[in-house]
Amino acid sequence: MTQPSFNLIDEPFIPCVRLDGTPVELGIHDTLINAHELREIHDDSPLVTFALHRLLLAILHRVHGPPDRKAWKTLWDRGRFDPDPLADYLTTWRHRFDLFDEKYPFIQDRSLDLSEAAGVARLAAEHARGNNATLFDHTNDAARVDWPSARTARSLIAEQGYAIGGGRSKTGNLCSGPLLGGAVHLPVGSQLFTTLLLNLVRYDEQYPVPATNDAPCWELDDPNDGPSTPRGYLDHLTWMSRRIRLEVDQDGTTIGAAYSQGRVHSPEIAWNDPHMAYRRNKELGYVPMRLSENRAVWRDSNALFVKFDSESHRQPAVIAWLAELTAEGVLDSDFTFDLMSVGLCTDKAKINFWRNERLPLPLDLLVNEQLIDGVDVGLNAAEAVGRVLSRCTYSLAVDVLEPEGDPPDKDRARQMVASLGIERVFWSRLELPFRTLLLDLAHTDPNAVDLSLATWAWHTVRGTAIDAFDEATHQLDQDSRLLRAVVRGRSKLRAALAKEFSDYKEILNEEADMAG
Repeated sequence: MTQPSFNLIDEPFIPCVRLDGTPVELGIHDTLINAHELREIHDDSPLVTFALHRLLLAILHRVHGPPDRKAWKTLWDRGRFDPDPLADYLTTWRHRFDLFDEKYPFIQDRSLDLSEAAGVARLAAEHARGNNATLFDHTNDAARVDWPSARTARSLIAEQGYAIGGGRSKTGNLCSGPLLGGAVHLPVGSQLFTTLLLNLVRYDEQYPVPATNDAPCWELDDPNDGPSTPRGYLDHLTWMSRRIRLEVDQDGTTIGAAYSQGRVHSPEIAWNDPHMAYRRNKELGYVPMRLSENRAVWRDSNALFVKFDSESHRQPAVIAWLAELTAEGVLDSDFTFDLMSVGLCTDKAKINFWRNERLPLPLDLLVNEQLIDGVDVGLNAAEAVGRVLSRCTYSLAVDVLEPEGDPPDKDRARQMVASLGIERVFWSRLELPFRTLLLDLAHTDPNAVDLSLATWAWHTVRGTAIDAFDEATHQLDQDSRLLRAVVRGRSKLRAALAKEFSDYKEILNEEADMAG
């Protein structure tokens, strides 16, 4: 029987979008060589999208470094990747990129016994694991389905980063992959070349993380034989958190996969993923910032713009690197990119949700301390209004449920608050205006920053809270008693907001007087 082959260097498996919007699948070589002619990598799963970027970054770091700002600028100014060093590297390691190689199948363990292979769907993060609940469909890892090689390759790469802990294998308890620790943040440009360069941080023995004998997994004869703390950034980017062996038929269609625990990812507390933001914990030091089902990423975006090592937060190293390039004039502070934030939230082995959000990333916000402080002020204003809105909504619920002033039934009041959904509407409607605020601050005269923030706080944030309250309480105008409760609640909300934002109102009044 002929041994099937699917070499990721040449075979199309990376879902790309050309500059004209045309979708195309390419191999590693063509994706990198033509990155300046591609808009982006885009898979239906944001987890796969991010994992594919990390694969390409590992290759680029191995080939180009870059060891310093000068080397990075040389790559940036060229506007495309030099095909010669990339071709040399990929030729040298070509035999390690074949998905079905007899000795070194790409990021797999040939020693696993295929007699215990389960359905290949186990490799997809959106499917159920064992007896655990599924997120998007009802295919679980016992189902025997056939996958084409391209899909198998994408899912295999993503699984190594996003493998979910919980349950057991023959090698012991299953531990989570390195990307489940927190949300990851990827600066995105108008071309794939730009995106990859924006994420190609300085790379040496100390930056972005300490390194000792660092190498990507395909350069190692036994990549599963290693410490739980990564040897360096390349080791981390290509971490094999699962031992996997694909079961394929003669034409290369994947029909199953043997699966067990790989390397346990337990870096020291001081070791930080360059794509993650961190908050300071009194006992543990910096810990990754995770996603919350009820809290969008933009609400914590001040952690992305603060200085790299503040008292409370540490921004992603990729953002700190862009700030350094901007401060040194390598990048123009007038540039604005996007920041893609991706995360998978789990509870033990249960998948709760994933999220993929984008925010504008004006480079001036990374180096101008007045603007950085402005973002913090703008977010604090929104959080302050959120707290006022929460208190007033709860007060309304108590007034409706206990009109005689009796002690409230707290559970019933909370249930009513949840059913009204006022806070949910408030926060969802602020996301687009906040994107606008970021862009406005980056292009605002320094003397007008206070006015922009006052406009945001009084008109946008305060106005959104009042609108959300009014719209949600329309359903309570069934009789005069409920209507009176709503009127009292609205009055309390307006009074509380006026007191909270009196300083901003004064700024706006002064501006109006000057204009008049």
